[in-house]
Amino acid sequence: MSAPRIDGPRLGQIVAPLLTAAVVTAALYFFGVELAFAVAWGTLISVIIIARQAAPALEEPGWPPSHRPFTTVRGSDVSRLAWSFVARTGAAGPTIVRHVRNLVRRRLTHRGIDIDDAAMHARADELLGEGVRAGLFQNHVNRTDIEHALDAVERLPLTAESAGSYLPQHPEPDNPLSDHAAKEDR
Repeated sequence: MSAPRIDGPRLGQIVAPLLTAAVVTAALYFFGVELAFAVAWGTLISVIIIARQAAPALEEPGWPPSHRPFTTVRGSDVSRLAWSFVARTGAAGPTIVRHVRNLVRRRLTHRGIDIDDAAMHARADELLGEGVRAGLFQNHVNRTDIEHALDAVERLPLTAESAGSYLPQHPEPDNPLSDHAAKEDR
């Protein structure tokens, strides 16, 4: 039986950097560099050689290089919507207009109104208020149009799905309005 072999640096891995350091130091000293600087450069070279030997061999990446998944880091929804307004003119950007239009569309759909159907515009205006729908669905929407639309959405009467969150803590057991308000936004 032989004793287990302990893996460690081989003699060549230690002697080669030291020999290189000695040769570099002697060469630099021979060319006129002060002894302290020559020793420092020789030591630096030997440390680099030792570190290079200790590091695992780098694999060639091959061609084509592997693709890493692209991840986009973005700010929060609130910050994106806030920056969607042009402060100087009050114009609303396309991001916030799209979000508010979709919110109004969903809230009215829960009430059986298709805001994109011209035949239902009168019913939508009746619920939202005069000019809110027209202001939100024009080409250039401004901050006041967005504010009016959001205020109108908040004033919409409750539906059976949304009334649950506005009921008292202990509702009557036979009350049909028992669901959560967030269901409207789905």
